[in-house]
Amino acid sequence: MTLAVLSESQADEAAIRILINGILGRETHPVAGPPLRSRGWPSVLNVLPSVLKHLYYRTDAEAFVVVVDSNTSPVHQIEHNLPAAALEGCRLCQLQQAIEQVQAQLAQVHDRPRIKTAVGLAVPAIEAWYLCGRDANVSETIWASGLQSGALP
Repeated sequence: MTLAVLSESQADEAAIRILINGILGRETHPVAGPPLRSRGWPSVLNVLPSVLKHLYYRTDAEAFVVVVDSNTSPVHQIEHNLPAAALEGCRLCQLQQAIEQVQAQLAQVHDRPRIKTAVGLAVPAIEAWYLCGRDANVSETIWASGLQSGALP
């Protein structure tokens, strides 16, 4: 599978690719060409539309994965998935909306299926994912309750 990864840093992208390969149980292949570049959250959101268009029209990418840190933004909730219920500050909602808008604009290319997409929101940051199962105090639930109470763990 030819897979493109966009995240906040080159190190994050490498780690995400390893994670995806482990989840899929097989090796994925990067998209040919220059690496996708972004630096931090605002950059990922800003470059996402042009990156997705480039992947669809100019590469053989089968899948596209975007992962960002939540930091202190609202944690995505299942209620955000209801029609017209996306939360303005939720980074996952913002990324999903950007992808949906771009995909709605893409002209059908003969024999080219839509690129499969996946969006991840690392709460509070991707480094917490690396600690999964190692520290019971590192969890999305604990972070979300800290955001609500104002006492971050």
